[in-house]
Amino acid sequence: MALVVFVVATIYELVAGWMFLHPRRSPVVGNPWGWGMAYQSVHFGHPLVLSGWWIPQPSNHSVTVIIAHGYSSNRSEPCIPLLAVIRVLHDMGVSVLDFDFRAHGLSQGHMVTIGALESQDLNMAVDYTSRYLAPGSHIILLGYSMGASTALLTAESNSHVSGIIADSPYDSLKRYLEEDLPIWQYLPRSIFQPVLMTVLPRVAHLSLDDANPAQHLRQLGDRPLLIIAGKRDPLVPVHNAVDLYHKAQKTDPNARLWLVRGAGHIQAFKVVPFDYAEHLYAFLSRWGHLYAPSYLPSLKTTHGRGGPH
Repeated sequence: MALVVFVVATIYELVAGWMFLHPRRSPVVGNPWGWGMAYQSVHFGHPLVLSGWWIPQPSNHSVTVIIAHGYSSNRSEPCIPLLAVIRVLHDMGVSVLDFDFRAHGLSQGHMVTIGALESQDLNMAVDYTSRYLAPGSHIILLGYSMGASTALLTAESNSHVSGIIADSPYDSLKRYLEEDLPIWQYLPRSIFQPVLMTVLPRVAHLSLDDANPAQHLRQLGDRPLLIIAGKRDPLVPVHNAVDLYHKAQKTDPNARLWLVRGAGHIQAFKVVPFDYAEHLYAFLSRWGHLYAPSYLPSLKTTHGRGGPH
């Protein structure tokens, strides 16, 4: 009987592991035009071709944000909703590149690695964007969940990145798979962890150490970093963000942590949208003169520059 249970559990975990690496694609919902923003559909990358939206400012811009979405979602990420965040950035005078990671949305690829290989995608997005920016322009990464950790992994080795905003990141993929993922797979760690930790690296041809943002934070230097997390996050518990912040503080005086009361996973914007917008403004304005949107009167009072919207 024990052997039967073990075999059944092993088969289940093999199937769960495969599905974990090959999630069903979510449809891209809406587009920037529906939110009053002109945009271009873009394609870039090699050997995988990635798809995205380029939402430029009509005049010269000093700040460009590249958005990195979460696991099993895409560039629209309606649960945030991401297009609303892009509209806020657009109203501030920021250009945006929003794209689908490999095996998500409309991009090529068949397997997800939760940041290990996605960092290659984000590097391609940074390189693609940097070719079209004027000298003195700044690229900021804004990542959510898997995309947040991927942004940290990417920035460490990419000198084109000036700053990072990481919303709900994990601090270590290995620790996340060991401690937190079994919770929402509805299996005890004693069954889930041994199979998952053995099978996934072999199937994906990766080392879990390749996706460990906490180990590489010192390589960010003193580049500004804002870590955001919901205090009620059931998927990536808040200790991930807190641990990352404490490690970042050791070498980066510009690291900041914002914990949002009552917010779940990547839900800070939905819970406190105006506070979220103000944090974005405060973080991004160090690289250029931004517009203060009319719906954020406190920014007009503080910074004295209203926008054209």
